[in-house]
Amino acid sequence: MAGVRVYRDSSVSVANDTLVAISFTDETFDDFGGWSVSTPTLLVSDRNARALVLAQLSFATSALGRRGVIIQRNGTTICQSIAVSGGTGNRYVLASTTLDIATGDELRCMAFQDSGAALNVNGEGDGNASWFALQFLQR
Repeated sequence: MAGVRVYRDSSVSVANDTLVAISFTDETFDDFGGWSVSTPTLLVSDRNARALVLAQLSFATSALGRRGVIIQRNGTTICQSIAVSGGTGNRYVLASTTLDIATGDELRCMAFQDSGAALNVNGEGDGNASWFALQFLQR
C-alpha cells in the first residue's frame, strides 16, 4: 500500500477566528510523490482509489476557545474535528476519514482556533506533533 506522511518541524502562528492552510516542512515517507516542498499545503493523489486521510495538529496552551482540524478535498471540507480548550498543556486534535479519491485530487489540512488571540500550531523535529497523511487502501 502506497502513502505519504508529512509534518511540521517548527511552530507556526494561527490567527484568531481564521481558517489557515498548514504548510508542512518535511516528509516521514512519500511512496508516490504526493507532496512537494514547492506546494507545502497540499497532498495530491496520483490514482483513483479508496484512501484513508488523517491529520493531527498540536495547538499551544490556552485556556480559552476551540481548536479545529479541517481536511479539505479540492477546497471542500470532507472531515473536521473541533475540541474545546483543555486549559493546561498542548491540545492535540485529530481528524480522519475514508473516501474514494481521484487522480489529481488535492487534499489540505486546515487549522482553526478562536482563543481570542493568535495561537501556535506546534511542530517538532520528530514529526509527532502536527502531521498530515494519505494512505491508499486499494486501487
